[in-house]
Amino acid sequence: RPQSGMIRPSTRCSGLGQLVLLLSSLLLPACQAEIYTFSSWQVPPAGGLQALHAFYVFAPKDLRKGQIAPTLTFDKLVAMPSDKSPEALEAFKRSEAEGYRGLQVHVMKWEDYSAYVKFGKHCSKPDAEHPNRKVNVWLSLPADVKFGDVSLFSATVRLNNTEEVTRPSVLDATGVWVMFVTNCGEFERAKISGEVAIKSSYGYLPGSELHKRTIRYALLVGYLVVGLFWAYQCTQRQQEVGPLHHCISTLLMIGFAECLLWFWFYYSWNVDGVKHNGVLGCASTLSVMKTIALSSLLPALARGWYITTADVTEEVLWRIKLLAICYLVTDSAWQITLHFRSRESMTMVTLVLAFVPVYAQHAGVFAWVYRLLSETRRTLQDRGQTDMCFIFATFQRVLVAAIVLVSLALCGELLVAQDSVHRWRFHWLAADGITQPLFLVVLVVLMLLWGPGSVNKSSILTEESKDVIAEDQPLVGGASDEEDEETGGSPAVLAPTKLGAAAALE
Repeated sequence: RPQSGMIRPSTRCSGLGQLVLLLSSLLLPACQAEIYTFSSWQVPPAGGLQALHAFYVFAPKDLRKGQIAPTLTFDKLVAMPSDKSPEALEAFKRSEAEGYRGLQVHVMKWEDYSAYVKFGKHCSKPDAEHPNRKVNVWLSLPADVKFGDVSLFSATVRLNNTEEVTRPSVLDATGVWVMFVTNCGEFERAKISGEVAIKSSYGYLPGSELHKRTIRYALLVGYLVVGLFWAYQCTQRQQEVGPLHHCISTLLMIGFAECLLWFWFYYSWNVDGVKHNGVLGCASTLSVMKTIALSSLLPALARGWYITTADVTEEVLWRIKLLAICYLVTDSAWQITLHFRSRESMTMVTLVLAFVPVYAQHAGVFAWVYRLLSETRRTLQDRGQTDMCFIFATFQRVLVAAIVLVSLALCGELLVAQDSVHRWRFHWLAADGITQPLFLVVLVVLMLLWGPGSVNKSSILTEESKDVIAEDQPLVGGASDEEDEETGGSPAVLAPTKLGAAAALE
């Protein structure tokens, strides 16, 4: 039987099955957002009700002064026969001739919908006097509730007739508005076409996504400023630029491109009301790539790559590759789950299945990088390199603060997605308001601590210094190559006492 709920209740599958459906949804063409399109949608059975979509709306009082109230429009709603058999066509023509008006589309405030609309008792009887009957509206409310006390807008879907044009209605309340369809009659062999749109003074962007556009715009400016600063630093000290700086530059370019695509996605969505899945897929891919790149750099950096050691061990490289593959799967599933949670009947099991692997992986990477940083600090202390030890200690403290904020953001995303009806205003903060600025902050910290010509004068291994070290410096941390082959031990690690340009000059 037809279900009533916040969003399409027809989806009935396990949590793992929903993840598979969500992963395949990126292959679909562009979909409508605050413009909901009926494309040959099968009407509910006779006497049925089905909720389809949730609109997130900001009233003018909750925006800047001078904003115009959002408007609701029912456009070109029409019902056409879904069954082409002679019997069905005859029934359709008969219902059309009788002026069938039992098929209606409603938009109602969530609080009123959940409190007053009861499945099985939602239809008024057209041939009886109902104490709460509203003209041209067949939806029934409790006897002690008047239509004037609820926030409800309705439109009748005519059979094979689109001449009736509904005027835009003003929505004066902030919150979640539910769109649902009722069929309070006997005819059910029909499909609906048309659109239901809500447009605010700023455009079609849902209220839950509005602040994301602002964040992405601010981050675009931030990436541009930081990129110019980094380009100037690298240009002024080209001799000190090494692979580590190239990795930081790559992270900066990925972050800028990702932010640009997300801003483009929200901007186009706001202008035409269409959620372009192609742009969404590209932006989500860059988000995953950014996470993989940073998570791959941190362990190598914590191990002292190109700072205290010339190369990363095979074990660390193998773990980094495995980590990248795991992030590609888990982070992609989490990103897609969040972006399509309002289109599918999202259960708590689905959210947890997508959330737990991501959170566990972040915690595992943090524990691993923290252990590597601690080992590197002890090695530097034994060598008496106090300046480098201070750099690693500073980065370790930044890492602790970052993982705390990321944990809060992930838990916030889970809580908002689990109950988006009451927590939708905080969706932007949990999704982008913490993690995206944090990535740029961590990137700036890397630039300040290990950038060429930075204040701390940290020494970076160059090609010349590696050659000098290989000829002049002893090997530390293991035996000779011959002894390694006999004992099966790990190869020794270069341990220079002076690094960078200074070592090269000597």
